[in-house]
Amino acid sequence: MPKSVWDTIYKDYEKDGKAWASLKDGIHPLFISFLKQSKFGRKSVFDLGCGNGKYLEFLQKVGFEVSGIDSSPTAIRMAQKSLGKNVKLKIADMYLCEIPEGIDLIISIAAIQHHTKPAIAKLVSRVYKSLSLEGNFFITFPRLSMASRWNTFKDAKQIAPGTFVPIHGPEKGLVHSFYEKEELAKLFSNFENVKIIKDDMGRWVVQGKK
Repeated sequence: MPKSVWDTIYKDYEKDGKAWASLKDGIHPLFISFLKQSKFGRKSVFDLGCGNGKYLEFLQKVGFEVSGIDSSPTAIRMAQKSLGKNVKLKIADMYLCEIPEGIDLIISIAAIQHHTKPAIAKLVSRVYKSLSLEGNFFITFPRLSMASRWNTFKDAKQIAPGTFVPIHGPEKGLVHSFYEKEELAKLFSNFENVKIIKDDMGRWVVQGKK
């Protein structure tokens, strides 16, 4: 995934405070409900696409051992400042990097969709492998219906079914994959207790356990 796209977004955010896309969102209310309803072992979490670390900061405050990656050096620097120097954060491509094994919770909020569907499927398989026994996950995906509603994608180039590349806007040139509910059910068929919930932000929230 080209790091320059979101690194530029984070640099602009750091400079003038203008929040693009998920940067302007708070902690997802469904995530708060998910945490209350789930059980964890040693409360370790790994965030795929941690951004400026707001989810990790939230989890750190409730006793989680937090770690994560992001392709943006600027985002990682911002997250490190919020979370402390001892927290394990890394500049990395989520589709290529190793995920630590034995993690109790793996999350990815408004991040995993930035590639082709085959690459995302491989990443989901690695999420399964890396989770601890009965480990939990919480991942969001954009709904396919949003591809014709979100301004950035109304004239985007379609490169595969459900996969588009914006030709303008801050995410110009960055691949995005959108999903139907049935696709996600198949994608997460190896997991247990899977719930696929439509939120009011144009996303599917997928949660469950190994």
